[in-house]
Amino acid sequence: MKQRVVKSNTKFLMIAFCSLLVLTMLTLVVKEENRLRLLGESEIILDLNQTYQEPGITYKGEDITSLVKIDGNVDTTKEGTYQLYYSYQTTKGKTIYTTRTIRVIE
Repeated sequence: MKQRVVKSNTKFLMIAFCSLLVLTMLTLVVKEENRLRLLGESEIILDLNQTYQEPGITYKGEDITSLVKIDGNVDTTKEGTYQLYYSYQTTKGKTIYTTRTIRVIE
């Protein structure tokens, strides 16, 4: 009888663990989907006097580059590190943010 109880408890624990794992994975997918995604790299290195061209940004898989507010300035005539700050207001009124670093080198 004890052996059957142990097997039953083990089976219950395995099912509970698998359920928790699935819920965790689903939560991560939803969180990942509800953030801004930079197209290209989060850090871009440019040579001095090279033109910076915005690679773009997506939200939930859609290109929203034209809808995103971008704060910051990149002066490619001067060496340095520049930050671009992106913000977007969702249809639910939540504002989400991300950043990109641009390094200008000689």
